[in-house]
Amino acid sequence: FRKEVDDLELAERNVKKLEKQLKDLKAGKIPDPKRKRAITEKEKVLKEQIKKAQEKLGLIKKRAPSLGPCFIA
Repeated sequence: FRKEVDDLELAERNVKKLEKQLKDLKAGKIPDPKRKRAITEKEKVLKEQIKKAQEKLGLIKKRAPSLGPCFIA
């Protein structure tokens, strides 16, 4: 298991990542686009079970149905 990380440590990591990204961009390095991998059936089932459990515990509120883009004024 990972150790608990406080906000200060997370911020420091993020700053380092952002500084490296800026340095790479200034050096002319173009980042590789992230490639999405296919989600397995087991992952889909587990995600659905987690979502249902969270809804049951009241951690996720069900969203109202979208009216779609044609109703935006």
